[in-house]
Amino acid sequence: MLALFVLMGCATRTEVYDVNIHNATSQPLTITLAKEAGAGRVPGPYEATWASPEDVAVGSSTDREWWDKQVVPAGRDAWVHHLTGQFNPDTRGMLRCYWGNLKIEEVLSRGKNSPGRVDVPLTPGQNDITVTDREGHLSAEVEQNVPKPKEAGFVPGL
Repeated sequence: MLALFVLMGCATRTEVYDVNIHNATSQPLTITLAKEAGAGRVPGPYEATWASPEDVAVGSSTDREWWDKQVVPAGRDAWVHHLTGQFNPDTRGMLRCYWGNLKIEEVLSRGKNSPGRVDVPLTPGQNDITVTDREGHLSAEVEQNVPKPKEAGFVPGL
């Protein structure tokens, strides 16, 4: 019975995301995905799409050459739809945004509290993110799973 409980507690879940990013800053943004787990936890099986810069840095030189980053020019948009991932319990998908068109070494030098980095927790489903400059710090305005308003229509008899 204990073995069954342990196995059930380690089950991964599949999550699906639609992510739209608008760069409302005056500089390009380097964006990456990552899995974030609770302290001392494993985020889930390795998936190249969800490999954090830290995962890539400890990989082979081929991994570093292949590094899956995206650069969003100032004032432009980027998106990914139907992005799937396998996550362990207490794990979530994250979008990381960094000021500039950066190499992996530069990304790794920017910790969570750096003014040139903002981490956005993702929610399964729709994620609309606008990245802004707030007094010299990257910031994100996020709308998640907001239902679209229905179009007004004519109702006869009213």
